Amino acid sequence: MKIEISGVCRYISKLQRFDGHRNPHKFKIIVIETLESSYIAIHAFDDNVEKTVDFVVGEVLTLQCTLESHKNRKNPDLWYHKILLQ
Repeated sequence: MKIEISGVCRYISKLQRFDGHRNPHKFKIIVIETLESSYIAIHAFDDNVEKTVDFVVGEVLTLQCTLESHKNRKNPDLWYHKILLQ
């Protein structure tokens, strides 16, 4: 599902790298304080990391994201959700 998130950037992680099943990957985590005073962590993977270069902590951002929901493999009754920068 595509969503738009607006708020103040409160944290930007350092670039992190890891080896995936097939290829190496890189990512950053951006934490946004929304207009409703909630905090949301947004993950930027691989090519989308370049979009975060100009982000500044304290800056008001409006980001286009994708919300994904997945079943937990070990316990299929549980779900987890990811918010990914588009």
